[in-house]
Amino acid sequence: GRGEDITPLVQPWQALTIALASEERAEKYFGQLAQNAPVDAVRNAARQLQREEEEHCDLIREWLARVSPPL
Repeated sequence: GRGEDITPLVQPWQALTIALASEERAEKYFGQLAQNAPVDAVRNAARQLQREEEEHCDLIREWLARVSPPL
């Protein structure tokens, strides 16, 4: 991980925002891998991982809707 992104003073909203950005990057990565993989097994695994990352993004967005941004 990128420890420099997290400080002891991070608020829940900030932590979730950082997590969402990470999950979005992972979703994009696996999507690109699925598009470009020359092997069916790799393509299928990448699609599955992309779907999982999409689910993670959805969950984090739900949590963000319930947490107030810092003042």
